[in-house]
Amino acid sequence: MPEALKAHLQTRLFILVLLAFLPALALFFSTSRQIGELQSRVIDEQLARSADVATVEYARLLKESAALLGALSGVPAIRDAAPIACDAILANALRLAPQYTTLSRIGADGYLTCGSLTPEQGLYLGDRTYFTLATTLGQFSVGDYALGRITGKPGVGVALPVIVNGDTRGVLAASIDLSQLATSALSVALAEGMSFTVLDRNGQVLVRQPIRPDPAIVDSLGTIRGADFPDMPEGRSVELLNGVDLDGLPRRFAVRTLRGGDGSPRGYVVIGADREALAADVRSINQSDQWILLIGAVLLAVLAWVWGHYFLVRRAVEEKRAAISKTPAEGGATQ
Repeated sequence: MPEALKAHLQTRLFILVLLAFLPALALFFSTSRQIGELQSRVIDEQLARSADVATVEYARLLKESAALLGALSGVPAIRDAAPIACDAILANALRLAPQYTTLSRIGADGYLTCGSLTPEQGLYLGDRTYFTLATTLGQFSVGDYALGRITGKPGVGVALPVIVNGDTRGVLAASIDLSQLATSALSVALAEGMSFTVLDRNGQVLVRQPIRPDPAIVDSLGTIRGADFPDMPEGRSVELLNGVDLDGLPRRFAVRTLRGGDGSPRGYVVIGADREALAADVRSINQSDQWILLIGAVLLAVLAWVWGHYFLVRRAVEEKRAAISKTPAEGGATQ
């Protein structure tokens, strides 16, 4: 009888410990799921913040460009397009402003008259969007994203009309180096497996860091062909999308439109994060916590079993044995 009682008490003790532990286990898994969802939101916020930083940097470069061109347009040698003096002034200005690839003075006929870089043959720039907008609107204008005809570097052209006695005598133009956007965004702690891409408004890849595109996805002209790359947004806010990046890997993207002074899209900045790597980080964090919980649960169960065996079950069995051995003696005395 005492042995049966002992086994019965130990079983009940084990069930009691298990039932007491189940709510904690359920709470843990619920908390782990919530932590995973929170980490996903944090990742989205980091991506969106990086895209915002790039657009803020873009807006800053536009503002600085308008101020710089305004100051340079007041210099007589530049305003009058004096060849030697104008070239020297713009070349010196470019050395002090590495955020630009070129600084140019373009005549009313659309031909380059002087600049920081001047080709040997005449260079026609009158078909550039920034030239057309500046001469038509008579104000600082932002052109399309394109590769420079002199430098071959990706940039966005901006221009300010040169007006003398009420007449437009041409424009003063600058090409903003788009890699500056990448430098600013990458400084916001982009982790390994993340990508930074700048596209023109037609979807051509102009800047790609730090991962090179797959030739099967992007051709030699930088045009995306048939990949599951996210569609470019029309709104002004950051859009978070899933898709396949230009290196063929699935990523989570933050996409932001870069606009000109008139508010029309001039290009797009796309920042991608490796979804598998991020999911693995979340899983590794949760798994380590689960192992800690499991080890703690086993230790707790062992301690509860040992404590219950020596202090509850054993004492209850001894008391039962004492009661059984005492019962016949008391019966004999009564008789």
